[in-house]
Amino acid sequence: MKTRLGILEVDHGLPTPATRRKLYDELDFQRAVQGVIWAEPAINNALFQRAMVNAGVPNLGAMVYDKRMHPGQETLTPNQSVIYLYDTINLADTGPVVHIVPEAPINAGFFDMWMRPVLDFGTVGPNKGRGDRILILPPGYTGEAPEGYLVPPGPEKEANWLPAPAGSFDVHLRTYVPQKALLDGSYKLPPIVRANSGSD
Repeated sequence: MKTRLGILEVDHGLPTPATRRKLYDELDFQRAVQGVIWAEPAINNALFQRAMVNAGVPNLGAMVYDKRMHPGQETLTPNQSVIYLYDTINLADTGPVVHIVPEAPINAGFFDMWMRPVLDFGTVGPNKGRGDRILILPPGYTGEAPEGYLVPPGPEKEANWLPAPAGSFDVHLRTYVPQKALLDGSYKLPPIVRANSGSD
């Protein structure tokens, strides 16, 4: 059969050795591309963090651009409509940190190293630009959080979360090169629980 990979040949319903090699090569290529795409945010942030250290920005310090972004700058997802501020917080060194946002038309948020949103604040946050007091707790923190603060959810509270539509939906498991436990039926899928649904 003709495909974008070229001719794929089947013998008695099974791919020929040459076709199998071609398909495995394509699988390797596709997984490599997916690996680069998925790792790009974390690598970008790691390099950005290193650059901030090289520029002398300390833990709990910040860096503000003096000009708007332009096409020659190497960073992910910038736009030319805002002046960017980046700060760095290593909670392993600082412990809990309070982040105070003044009442102002600020549109901002916290993101993890994978560029996943952790908490929106400012005009897009729960206080709608009227000012925020945010308490950032380190992983594994077991103390009580005082009242009157926004507390971003920690990674241990939101592990492997996925946004889901209202109402019922189906969950499908997709595997690559399944191991013995999946093939013999001994693998048990972890329970799926509703998180932050706003209802019981």
